[in-house]
Amino acid sequence: MPAAARHIPNTDDLALADAALLTLATWRNEQLLPIGGEDLPSDLQRLAESLTRHGYATLRDVRADAGAALQQLTGLPLTPYKPTKKDTRSLREAQIPLTVTDCHPGSEDMHRLHRQRNLLAALLASPELAAGGDPDAILATMPVLVARRTMHTFRPFTADEMLLCRLVATAAARRPRSLQGAATFALADGGATPGETTGVRICDLDRWQAPSGFALPGSTRTIPLPYDPAHATDKLPQRQLRAARTGRLDDWGSRIVTRQLTVLTRAAGGELDPATRVSYGGGHQPGGQQATMSAQRVIDGILVKAGLYHLADITAKSVSLYAAQVAADRGDRQAALALTGETEHRTRRLLTADLPRPTSPRPATPRFRRAA
Repeated sequence: MPAAARHIPNTDDLALADAALLTLATWRNEQLLPIGGEDLPSDLQRLAESLTRHGYATLRDVRADAGAALQQLTGLPLTPYKPTKKDTRSLREAQIPLTVTDCHPGSEDMHRLHRQRNLLAALLASPELAAGGDPDAILATMPVLVARRTMHTFRPFTADEMLLCRLVATAAARRPRSLQGAATFALADGGATPGETTGVRICDLDRWQAPSGFALPGSTRTIPLPYDPAHATDKLPQRQLRAARTGRLDDWGSRIVTRQLTVLTRAAGGELDPATRVSYGGGHQPGGQQATMSAQRVIDGILVKAGLYHLADITAKSVSLYAAQVAADRGDRQAALALTGETEHRTRRLLTADLPRPTSPRPATPRFRRAA
């Protein structure tokens, strides 16, 4: 049990100001803040101050009715939602499903609502993580938002979503049976698609101690030919879809993967085979359909615990595109393209923000005038 647990016998009794300080310390100690989330600590402090002004004194007060606390934070009319059979199982089993009316997806109010909900969840769960408790039990009592955040059918993660899922994955990494799943999420966080996480081997890491990068082979798709006996072949042609590239691990991802390597080394008796898969030990072909579905289920499990799985505009691959979206937002066109491994046209469709324009203009195309 972490040393902090000896000083926090019951996180419910923490004053909100102390809980905010402990939360920020936990984010720093566990290196949970993702790149692009530099403004999250100041937003969390403002959230705690706002709760205090509304009469909440301790975490117990907020946990007693987190839905009411969220409504006071945002000023939006939140109403209970009655799940239907068409909803996901995670939404049907949610304790506090909420929806909001007259708030268009993609609006500033909708982004603020989702961001405040995720920061509130992190404020309640982070002290429990620091105390060596079960953050998943705290998150299970948090309200979940039915309203989608954007009108996109698919989008990258946002910084607050990545932070909350990292918190869930960190708690999972402390359990031997869940560490492998946390490593899968860390590789996806580093830019690997769910299917690509199943093919990462020990030898693909740039170093075996505290790795910061890993090689990704890219992917291809089989292109069937029109039926013609004259062109019959045992091997169908392949078309490159995603270029080979290098995934990136920040300090948080490196810690999770290093912990997984330590477990693998212990299981192998102290001698690791370079061909050992980092996060996949199934019997299916790595990168194949069955292995990809397995990785997607692992990442979906983290999304469920974070209360994000049911949102209609994100999938497991939304995690993989986060770093590329941050690079695009910061004007780093080449980094965004390198992280996706996709063509420019495909990358534009995957990211919600447009790619920056090339720094060097394209060569002029000669024009020909039709003869009269």
